Amino acid sequence: MARYRRAAAQLRGGGAAGHAQAWAVIYAAIAAWPSQERSRPIKVGVLHSLSGTMAVSERNVADATLYAIEELNRRGGVLGRKVEPVVVDGRSDWGCSPLPPTG
Repeated sequence: MARYRRAAAQLRGGGAAGHAQAWAVIYAAIAAWPSQERSRPIKVGVLHSLSGTMAVSERNVADATLYAIEELNRRGGVLGRKVEPVVVDGRSDWGCSPLPPTG
């Protein structure tokens, strides 16, 4: 838990507007879902490199994301639904990325 808090503290600073926009999209999507879907947890993908060369910088991002999900669930989730993280190690490998490399 302390590791998540440290990581979250490191990430605070410049991304508030982007986070607000992301949460607005999430809330809008959940509100539009049929009511039977609202009893299931919301699965959120967490794809960061936990091993390999990029792990040095991305482990903190993954920890901060998991901490935010814990806090969100502790406060009742999103619109009454728990959020379930699905953590995948990107292994610092472009082949694991959902987007093709550019350049």
